[in-house]
Amino acid sequence: MENEEGQSHRKKRSKIEEIVKEAKSDRISALPDCLLTEIVSRLPYPKDAVNTRKLSKRWKHVWNCIPNLKFKRRDVDYYERTYVPPLPCFFSSVNMFLSQRGQSTINKFELSTSYEPQFESQVNKWIRYAISCNVKDLNLRFFDGGYFDLEPRFVFDQSFYVNSCITDLTLAGCLLDPFEGISWKNLRTLYIKHGIMDDDLMETILSGTPLLETLNLEYCYGYGRLDITSKSLKNLVISGYVFPEYLDSDSDDHVDFVEINAPSILSLKIEEELGLSKILLKDVSSLVKVGLDYETEKGDDGKKVPWHHDWEEEMLERLLLSLTHVNEVNIGYNCCNALYRLKAGGFKRLSNLKVPDVTLPLSSETDLEDLADWAEMGDY
Repeated sequence: MENEEGQSHRKKRSKIEEIVKEAKSDRISALPDCLLTEIVSRLPYPKDAVNTRKLSKRWKHVWNCIPNLKFKRRDVDYYERTYVPPLPCFFSSVNMFLSQRGQSTINKFELSTSYEPQFESQVNKWIRYAISCNVKDLNLRFFDGGYFDLEPRFVFDQSFYVNSCITDLTLAGCLLDPFEGISWKNLRTLYIKHGIMDDDLMETILSGTPLLETLNLEYCYGYGRLDITSKSLKNLVISGYVFPEYLDSDSDDHVDFVEINAPSILSLKIEEELGLSKILLKDVSSLVKVGLDYETEKGDDGKKVPWHHDWEEEMLERLLLSLTHVNEVNIGYNCCNALYRLKAGGFKRLSNLKVPDVTLPLSSETDLEDLADWAEMGDY
């Protein structure tokens, strides 16, 4: 039989081996693959995820399965004050990452970068890859010199216009030109910024997105009519409508007003700067909530010319009279001046209007004391 000294030595050795084993295999690495993937997917950038493979053999392939991919590059990064790689290096690193990733499902693919035509084929290759991985949320933003360009330039392959996997789509600085229509069968949310959207293109988009629920057009231009007959689309946002300076006012692409026919939408927002003389609401009979926080386009010096006041009042009055059936109409700061002038001119009380708390100056054009008085009295 083993003597006491031998037993004690064996126990100590066993304890040392256990400690060494625990040191070599940390508790986090012992977690299931699904939890490790969740940890790595919460890192801010794909390059951080790739670097986790250096931790141990256990982490070597975890990064391949992260479902959310975010590639972001600014020409000048004033806020984060981090090193910004040259554009070719950025595209090369994204190429390398995706070529090694494999075909696991992608929930969200986000790309934000300045754009140069020579990289167009690479970006389209990345989009095809994301779609092949059944991407749900596709977010593409292209800008020029740190700011979004008013002239969209990125051109998609025609294959992009036919897919059944994308549910949320964000496009900024992209030129939409589908030759044979659009078929985004499961798209629920569409956000387009700085896009050229004529009436034919809008009709193509709306007819090709049968499940679309939210449409957000931010500083898009060219469309004069939104004919939304779909019963699934419930939320419409028009956030800015300004023609670029290079577009002549006599051009066929120049639109003076927008007509909206949307019998099934429940929510409507009209905000930011508008280069339109009026917005006509035809059938919006299902609307429940509306937000109006727009301002008319300013001159080159940043100031509104006097005749804009008439436009503002006429546009706002026409909109309000078309919205008397709506439960709640929220008036933002940008519309308060025009609303006050309407009230001063005898505009009758509408019970569904809600105005902001005017504790801060709106502009020199508004008598704040009078505005506060009638807002407090419940006139609006």
